[in-house]
Amino acid sequence: MNYQQQIEEGIDHLQAGRLEEASTLFDEVLARDPHHAEALHLRGTAAWQRDNNELALELIQRAIAQDSSQAVFHDTLGLVYQSQQNLAAAEASFRKAIDLDPDQARWWNNLGNLQQNTGDLSGAAQSFAEAIRRDPDHVAAWYNLGNTLWGIEDLSGASDCFQKACVLSGSTGLPFRNLVSVLLQRGEMSQAVELLQTAVEDEPDNAELRCMLGGCLMSGGEPYEALPHLIHATKIEADSVTAWYGCGCARMETEQFASAAECFERVLELKPDQTESRHNLGRCLFELGQVDLAVTHFRLALRADSTMPLRTLASVLPGAPSAANQEIRDARRTWARQLGDPRLPADQFRNHSADPSRLLRVGYVIGDADTIDSLHPLVGLLQEHDPRQVEAHLFHEFPSDNAGSASAAEDRAAASAAELEEERDVWHPAINLPGEQQHSLQDLDNEAAAAAVRAAEIDVLIDLCGFARSRRLAMYLLRPAPVQLAWLGVNAPVGLPVFDGLIGDDWVLPPGEQRYYPEYIARVPGSCFAFAPDELAPPVQQPPCQEAGRLMFGSMAPLHHITPPVLDLWASILRSCPETGLLLKNSALTSRSNREFLYREFEVRGVGSDRLRLAGPADRHRSLKAWGQIDIALDTFPLSDPATLTAALWQGVPVLSFPGNRWASRIGTSLLRAAGLDEYISTDADALADQAIALAWNPETPDQLAELRSTLRERLAAGPLCDVSGLAQGLEEEYRRLWQKWCRRQQLRFPPA
Repeated sequence: MNYQQQIEEGIDHLQAGRLEEASTLFDEVLARDPHHAEALHLRGTAAWQRDNNELALELIQRAIAQDSSQAVFHDTLGLVYQSQQNLAAAEASFRKAIDLDPDQARWWNNLGNLQQNTGDLSGAAQSFAEAIRRDPDHVAAWYNLGNTLWGIEDLSGASDCFQKACVLSGSTGLPFRNLVSVLLQRGEMSQAVELLQTAVEDEPDNAELRCMLGGCLMSGGEPYEALPHLIHATKIEADSVTAWYGCGCARMETEQFASAAECFERVLELKPDQTESRHNLGRCLFELGQVDLAVTHFRLALRADSTMPLRTLASVLPGAPSAANQEIRDARRTWARQLGDPRLPADQFRNHSADPSRLLRVGYVIGDADTIDSLHPLVGLLQEHDPRQVEAHLFHEFPSDNAGSASAAEDRAAASAAELEEERDVWHPAINLPGEQQHSLQDLDNEAAAAAVRAAEIDVLIDLCGFARSRRLAMYLLRPAPVQLAWLGVNAPVGLPVFDGLIGDDWVLPPGEQRYYPEYIARVPGSCFAFAPDELAPPVQQPPCQEAGRLMFGSMAPLHHITPPVLDLWASILRSCPETGLLLKNSALTSRSNREFLYREFEVRGVGSDRLRLAGPADRHRSLKAWGQIDIALDTFPLSDPATLTAALWQGVPVLSFPGNRWASRIGTSLLRAAGLDEYISTDADALADQAIALAWNPETPDQLAELRSTLRERLAAGPLCDVSGLAQGLEEEYRRLWQKWCRRQQLRFPPA
């Protein structure tokens, strides 16, 4: 075999990646002719590809010494220098290759890559453009130019380059993925989806394309459409972390928490250190009521990420059965320290009127105004505030459709019965405040939101969101108002020192537990959950046990309130009363996987699915009407749901509850005491079970429940639970007390001249 045959065979091996075979052939040539320039260059190329840069440098320099006119020798030398991070020498070599053969696109492309890596994006773009000018079909140059233009935010140019690279390559590789990313960045969601759908039709078993399409649909807020593609991807590639993670996210977004948890568990089998999956698994377990187990996963995630899981822990710990008051307080304090110190200019309120007796501008911060139902304390409170004492303002993320319509209730009351029934499907309570006293915080960051509060010259600001919108709590670090309080939605120490107090009552926070609360407790008379009667609620129905002949227990609390101890208690009641049933209704039970999860939880506790009725949500009116299918409501613990309990009571359904060991578990006690239903409050879980069993076996229970239902609304309307006027007066006194305290401090800091 002559030199040329050996070199050609060696080139074939080199191009096929058989570097050892290629090296052997080139060495044989060099053994006979140590000065063979082409063999030296090719042997050096093989050494470079085997990461032996020192040998590669020596051989290619020898090749150039033999023949310095070969542009390809200088180009390869530039690649070796680049591997050694000798970037100046690399650029000189590429430019030498270009000087020798300026029409070769490859040299320009390599120079462009070097310039891109050194941050010279303008120079890189020029080099890639030169490569394309000399070879319009150079796929790599089009792709690289696209990346460079993307880096300088020329998204239109980048999109054109990636499209050209896709057409030339005929594949769905890197140029295609980058094209999709650029389209998404440009907001061209429909074009990206259409492109991916076409690609998936051409390659239906390409898991990567399925994941990309699923992710794109998720970004566009279409998790239901994304889910089939992500499920298909897991079947194509059973070990794809991307597919299982995307599938879990889509299922979590569609509230299929049980099946989502299985997806994240699979991710953690494949990649145990995937923190985001660990955190999401905790979120799913929390939504399923497995709060203690969720906390375990949040703590594991906390080892790798000290921010997101810490905020989540601060939010969920009040609902964790094993958590103690001190642990909850410590977690919230730790999270508060992560947020940073209060950022307050020394003279922030220097020009704010410090008149202790003037009319107070009071702001209430809520989330979505349409989530404030008719039995929410705020609805009645806004109507009962003394206009001589308080000018109320409302700050919300999303306004109510009928916010500010003072005549909305009257208009509905005047409608015909048929029209009223139709309206109830979409009805939300009117927020009776003038438009200028309602302020949208939608799309505002915390800095801008705080500025909006200051612009309204608010004196006392009350947060009603708590940890349901924990990201908004950081706004209070900016002290947008002189006095700041937290009310509903906190259920534990808030942890932020910028809050001047929490609004509660003697039942949710007995004096013996106040040592866990560094905040001042603004105690109102009666219950801090007092609500105004809802005249448009459906009529109270007779207890179903009168016709069914058996007692139906029930709850409409969110699924994350139904913890293992709650399941244990409810299952023990059902086992002891074989004729009874249990109706559970909440949004999570729309999902089949969540229902199956709950069926399994009861089955392992000895209760068959035939004893259970599980249902998803309905509109507000139908949900209230559904209480007519329940004889006795069962409270959840350690986290009660005031919205559920007030709805049950207003629909005539008594609630069995016990105080528990923390604020969040005494909400039921607060409501029942204010309702005058002390006889339905037990001392502990065992006593509650005994009472439920006794009621189920007592033949007089149906008549007793019927009598209660016939009078309960009237009793509630006349009692402390619906004394919103008393609630307003109590809050106004607390607001005034804290305002006067602030005024005294302000007068000491800035005495009049």
